Amino acid sequence: MNVFVKLVNYCHMVVSEVARKKSLFDDKSEDIQQLTLVVKQDIGTLNRQIGQLQEVSVCFSFIT
Repeated sequence: MNVFVKLVNYCHMVVSEVARKKSLFDDKSEDIQQLTLVVKQDIGTLNRQIGQLQEVSVCFSFIT
C-alpha cells in the first residue's frame, strides 16, 4: 500500500473517531506519533527501493 493510500485511510479513521467523541480538543499526540511512524517506515522503504534502482543502473552502465 502506498503512502497516499495509507494517509487517506488514516485520515478517514481519525475523522470517524473525532465524530464519535464529545470533544474536539482531545490530545492527538498518539495519533501524530502513529502517523509519523507510518511515514518514516514508508520513507525507509522508498529509500531502499531507490538504492536498489541505483544498483541496477550501475550494473546496466557496465553492460553498455
